[in-house]
Amino acid sequence: MSTTPTDVRDVIGHGRMTGRQTAAVVVAIFLNVVDGFDILVMAFTGASVSAEFGLGPGGLGLLLSAGLVGMAIGSIGIAPLADRVGRRPVTIASLSLITVLMAASALAPSAAALGALRFLTGLGIGAMLPNLSTFVSEFCTARWREPAITLNSLGYALGGTIGGLLAAPLIAAYGWRAAFWLGAAFGLTGLLLTLAFVPESIHHLVVRRPADALDRVNDVLRRIGRAPVDALPAEETVARARLADMFRGPLGRTTVLIWVAFFCVMASFYFANSWTPQLLAGAGLSEQQGIYGGVLLSVGGVLGALVFAAVAVTVPAKLVEAGALVGGAVMFVVFSLALSQAVPALVAATLVGFFTNAAIAGMYAVVATRYPSAIRGAGVGWAVGVGRLGAILAPTLAGWLLATGMGGRGLFVVFLLPMLVAAGAVLALGRPAAATSEAAAEVKQPSPAP
Repeated sequence: MSTTPTDVRDVIGHGRMTGRQTAAVVVAIFLNVVDGFDILVMAFTGASVSAEFGLGPGGLGLLLSAGLVGMAIGSIGIAPLADRVGRRPVTIASLSLITVLMAASALAPSAAALGALRFLTGLGIGAMLPNLSTFVSEFCTARWREPAITLNSLGYALGGTIGGLLAAPLIAAYGWRAAFWLGAAFGLTGLLLTLAFVPESIHHLVVRRPADALDRVNDVLRRIGRAPVDALPAEETVARARLADMFRGPLGRTTVLIWVAFFCVMASFYFANSWTPQLLAGAGLSEQQGIYGGVLLSVGGVLGALVFAAVAVTVPAKLVEAGALVGGAVMFVVFSLALSQAVPALVAATLVGFFTNAAIAGMYAVVATRYPSAIRGAGVGWAVGVGRLGAILAPTLAGWLLATGMGGRGLFVVFLLPMLVAAGAVLALGRPAAATSEAAAEVKQPSPAP
């Protein structure tokens, strides 16, 4: 046996990336891209689905929200199972479910059946997503961890870009069901790659400590080309943060502002990503041009997230985030004015994607620095959960407003308002917790959950 760092969890972070480590990280990032396409596929197929099943805007809005509802429930109710049974089994089960359900969606006989299948697919996506960032972080060396996490965070936009470019000609040639067959093919590919290249999380094995933990840890190390270890670190007892800890002292005001901002940002983001293809087609563009509008939204999103990360190195994240939100609101106005003109609309779609994705990326950066380390994970988790409520409500609300007679231009005006509210909430936040000892002292160590 070889001499190792004090904690086996640090072993992977040292030295050079092995080929098997790289493969595990690349597969995990690919799975995030697959999830990005699976979430957006309803936006790409919405016009054709509505035509086949005779759906109005309200019905389509419910279909667009169905997957997001499942995703929220999956992340809250199923994803935590990974802490008990393992991240790899939950990921494999989720991928299997997603693959089968995407294929079943391609055969859906009615809008109601498709809605149920979208909800169930969302359960699988929500259950799997939290594991992917863990795999990327754990299987990278320290040098490559941040770039890999950045690429992983762009999975949603990359999935929309790559998947949309492939889906548009398929839909034009074979109909909307072809897009779901494409999603099933992506899922099956991801499942096979995961079985071949992604081992169990070492962190999970160390924390859960099954009877054969050391043997299983060493098996993982061998699979990724690392030397085995002699022993595991001592077991740890970690206090869990409670919701009440996020409302102690000045943190109460911070939490309210963060929840308002995250809810509003996600509402505007998911409205734009869910409805843009349909609104472009409804304004006179072809269905294929509408799909390409959704693709360009994702292209702009990739650029926006990267630019945000670069600018935030020298400018406070709070100011960059507020700028992205105001910029997004302005671009909503520009997009609404260009809705029926192909070239200006597609250019505006790219810029809408740029600012809205930068705003989403920025919210994670802002939230993570507003809580002391002891409750940071819980603070981010609750903020994202509240944000998902906005993500779920926005597509349905947009469909209802369209059904009442509001046009696409009016919708963009309505949904720019949440971005302005979010910008105000972000600007009202105080200094990052790490920058002031007073903020950190307000919470100290959270009490154990009952």
